[in-house]
Amino acid sequence: LNNFQQTNFENTQDGLNRATDLISDMRKRYFKKKRTRISDLADSNFFALRSTFNLYSKKIKLSPFDQSIRLKYFFYSKQLKTVSKLKKREFKLNVLNKLDNMSPNESKEFWKLLRTIKINKDKNDDNMLDLSQFADHFKNQCKPEKIDKNFEKSVFEELCKTEKLLASKESDTPITISEIKTQIKRLKSGKSCGPDKICYEIIKHSSS
Repeated sequence: LNNFQQTNFENTQDGLNRATDLISDMRKRYFKKKRTRISDLADSNFFALRSTFNLYSKKIKLSPFDQSIRLKYFFYSKQLKTVSKLKKREFKLNVLNKLDNMSPNESKEFWKLLRTIKINKDKNDDNMLDLSQFADHFKNQCKPEKIDKNFEKSVFEELCKTEKLLASKESDTPITISEIKTQIKRLKSGKSCGPDKICYEIIKHSSS
């Protein structure tokens, strides 16, 4: 069903044939291996719903590109699947209640009823999930088809240089006048001269 919804069919005879094959495959899987008879668990509403679904199944074969028909087809398909599960559950509960109320002398009838709700142990390989396919799908997400090793190396080197610059506290920007004035105000009086033989007092008073 998801495959059909996500496929963009071409408006050609090949596209029509492909859409028809997918719809036929969905119908085969849906009605495959019925464990109980429909008449045992269905009512008039179920048959009406199934008739409507069959009607739109025929319509979508004739017009697979009609958006309104596709929406109604998927809607009734989902409704039919939900009602079928509910009816099967009700049928099994009804049978279990009958089994609980049966007397020990009714062994033949007991086993006959029990077989009607026996679970089919045959596994349908078409519905089995292959986990390896999921792993391969997500492993290759956002993976480039071809990796340029030289480009990858140059990017790595640039990142290393940037990290070193961010870690360094030194700055290559020019010293501003406001920074010089701030440092002059912090000079202490009565200290010895530096290598330039200029007293701090001269620097402090000359700036004013």
